[in-house]
Amino acid sequence: MATGFVTDPEGFLRKKAATGRLWIPSLFAVLVGIALLSQTWLIRVQLGGEFLRVIDALIIWGMFRVIEGFIIWIYFIVAFWAMGIALGGKPLLGHVIRVAGWGLPPFIIAGLVWGAGYYYALRDATLLEYDLQGIEAEWELLADYKAQAVGDPYLVGATLLGSGVLLISAYIWVNGVKTACDLDKRNATIAVGVPLALYVLYRFLAIYGILPGP
Repeated sequence: MATGFVTDPEGFLRKKAATGRLWIPSLFAVLVGIALLSQTWLIRVQLGGEFLRVIDALIIWGMFRVIEGFIIWIYFIVAFWAMGIALGGKPLLGHVIRVAGWGLPPFIIAGLVWGAGYYYALRDATLLEYDLQGIEAEWELLADYKAQAVGDPYLVGATLLGSGVLLISAYIWVNGVKTACDLDKRNATIAVGVPLALYVLYRFLAIYGILPGP
């Protein structure tokens, strides 16, 4: 399978888009979620015994991380399908679903890199003292804790490195979207590049505290 992808990526993805089983892209989405969950786990490790003060917020945040791989998958499915139509292609939804899923593996590596970035960025962070109790207070406390990583060189560097890894996803997707959406290579590159650039932009705006997350 790997040999076929290396020697003829477009042909490999054309076949997978038409006849591939959805359990493989679904597995990729699960692994992406687990990789992103590492960010929550590493923050829990960094907190030490203090994590008990925000345990409910960490659990809810961790649950979101687990499904985030599927959220990313759905985002790119919708984006590629919409871009394909806008660029004059004839996207086949089933093909787009599979192709979008086959481009997810690099997000596994990126997720681990981003988690490590947060871990080092919060090396000197501390939980503030709050008199209030309950889940809302925990969310505020955890948000204040994470905010101490804003602009940290480790976090910025990790975000850059992880985003660079996603160029592999771009390569996979261009070859797949070309056939799944019936586009030439130039338009396939645009169809992939625009939503991927928006996703990376969101990551950077988030680590600088301009947008919520990640």
